[in-house]
Amino acid sequence: MTQRGPLSGSFLDNGDLELKEILGRGGMGVVYRGRQVSLDRVVAVKFLLLENVPESERQDAANRLHDEARAAARIRHKNLVEIISMGVDDEVGPYIVYEYLPGGTLKAK
Repeated sequence: MTQRGPLSGSFLDNGDLELKEILGRGGMGVVYRGRQVSLDRVVAVKFLLLENVPESERQDAANRLHDEARAAARIRHKNLVEIISMGVDDEVGPYIVYEYLPGGTLKAK
């Protein structure tokens, strides 16, 4: 089930990434459905929840998230989602943009 979140309606990446609603959340992150404006396509955007990370560990956590994105971007497999991009927003923190696959969560399957 999706829900509006505090970032719903926000734009990132110089206005090219519009955030819609929350698709899911976990202990360390939240995933929004979004729209890549320039290509008019639906995407999923994963944010690291930095408020759950001690200040002294935030840079390391952000680096790990982007290491995850770089590693996953090298892999092509029919059962893995494609990494589209990654970035850091000054207010929100680090994020990864994935291809969007509708149909619910694996947990719900």
